[in-house]
Amino acid sequence: MKKCKIVLILALILSLCLAGCSQNKSSSDETKKEVQKKETKKVEAMYELKSETFKDKDVVINYPQLINLSDTTAQDKINKIIKDQAFLTYNDVLKQGEEFSYELKYDVKYCSPELLSIRFNGYINFIQSAHPSNFVQTLNINIKDQKTVKLNDIVNINEGFVDLFKKGKYLSPYPDQPPELMESINSFLKETDTKGWIELLKTSDSLDINNGGQYSYFTKDGLVIVVSVPHFMGDFAEFQINYKDLSDYKKTDNEVWQFLNEK
Repeated sequence: MKKCKIVLILALILSLCLAGCSQNKSSSDETKKEVQKKETKKVEAMYELKSETFKDKDVVINYPQLINLSDTTAQDKINKIIKDQAFLTYNDVLKQGEEFSYELKYDVKYCSPELLSIRFNGYINFIQSAHPSNFVQTLNINIKDQKTVKLNDIVNINEGFVDLFKKGKYLSPYPDQPPELMESINSFLKETDTKGWIELLKTSDSLDINNGGQYSYFTKDGLVIVVSVPHFMGDFAEFQINYKDLSDYKKTDNEVWQFLNEK
């Protein structure tokens, strides 16, 4: 009788072990399928960037174009937005009817399956002018809905945000920044009052040539704001705000912050 009990107990233990193994295997298989499913989605959303160049006498314009995006309709729409932005200033200069040289380059500052941030920098040199003019313009695109992302879409631009912007890290274009430059930049920031800066920053990233020269772009470390400054200061100035410092100003309903992993 004892032997029967022992056999029954052993059989029960073996049955439980086999059931557990089966459940673990099933759970493991489901996990693998889920991971594979996520990886497939990620691959389908990815794309590549190809550089395009337009040349005409003393004009050179470089800009990126998307390739290999699974949604070709979305790809075409995004590529048109990028090209239009790349030619925005050039087309305006053409209307002036003066002889000039012009160059535009670009840097991809942030690139993910959902978000693309491009910084264009260039110069215009009219033959009759005393010096060339440097400029920066940017473009942020939500890959999912093929819409541009403006500063006013993602943050609340109020007095507190203006103070944060003014305290942002100045990204100097010079390896050895002269102390006088920073003094001039600080003086320039003070020339416009808070109300004025709120109005200016709300126009940032407009695709209109007359937006005043305010732009923004994303990096892995923070949000960068670009403003126009006098020529002797470099024609433009860039200020970086770390993502962690933006928590009080984020428009959290904008999915861009999810794309940035809630930095």
